[in-house]
Amino acid sequence: MTAQRTGPRAVLTPIGPDDFLYEDGFNRLKLERDAKGAITGMRFFQMGDGPGLVGARTSEPLPSAPVGVALPRAALDRVSGSYETGGMTMTVFVDGAALKAQLTGQDPVNLRAASAVKFDIVEVEASLEFAAGDGPPDQVTLTQGGRQIVFKRKP
Repeated sequence: MTAQRTGPRAVLTPIGPDDFLYEDGFNRLKLERDAKGAITGMRFFQMGDGPGLVGARTSEPLPSAPVGVALPRAALDRVSGSYETGGMTMTVFVDGAALKAQLTGQDPVNLRAASAVKFDIVEVEASLEFAAGDGPPDQVTLTQGGRQIVFKRKP
């Protein structure tokens, strides 16, 4: 079973008849049922504690999988390079036909183009937005969890 609010789907492990643990091992989801046993919603327990946040079941269709736009190789090459901020370096590079980014000491992540300057990070709910223009961008902004970090291009 999986759950998805936004971003990638999370794998859930059953720990009870209607109780599931997220793969991070901290967050929990419990299905809510009416008197007849029909699922009416869910309760999300951040860090497994507290009263939880209730989400009602809806008849809305599940969201479709995000689809990126195809960019020519020159557009991928334009944003490739090394960017830094506060001693942290992000390397953006082309691997075959895919664009990837890697922070020093971390595994590379896959980037899905939303436009020629904005890329969603496939593995997490985050995005990179490069400065627009014809030449190499002088900066890229990482947006994740409501925060923004600006990386400047290394010479």
